[in-house]
Amino acid sequence: MTVSINGQVIEWDATNTEEIVISEVEIDDFEARGYAMLEISGQHRAIKFLPWPDGTIEIQAKSSWLAREFAKCGHTNFGYGGRFKCYLWVAGKRRTLVDFWKLFPNQEHCYEQQAHKAAAIARIESIVAASAGLKAVKTKGGWALFSESEAENVYA
Repeated sequence: MTVSINGQVIEWDATNTEEIVISEVEIDDFEARGYAMLEISGQHRAIKFLPWPDGTIEIQAKSSWLAREFAKCGHTNFGYGGRFKCYLWVAGKRRTLVDFWKLFPNQEHCYEQQAHKAAAIARIESIVAASAGLKAVKTKGGWALFSESEAENVYA
């Protein structure tokens, strides 16, 4: 099975929802279809969490070893760096992208300080957008990135 990278990047805590304002008589119908119900200021809202489209890259910030060690002792600040780990959405589920560093040969997914996270996210978004169409193939341990010709050879 192969999946094409679609160029979209989402952050770890992003949600993909459908929200509809409904009347009180529609509540049972929407609950039967898997929607959660909320009442806000007298309005009834049906909310459903949706999976991200196949090929979406999800990023998760990971602190450096030094930052984790200091955090254990309660000494945290914004001076510690880290990196982003990438996942791939396939068939409605987040899957491990085992060789995401292929996208970032110059460590563009890393940041030196917490204050530089936003710049790293912008670099990641730019690189992933430029990589739209790149193929990911299921391999042992997760999904791996290949060019179109490489994916045909691996999957054949």
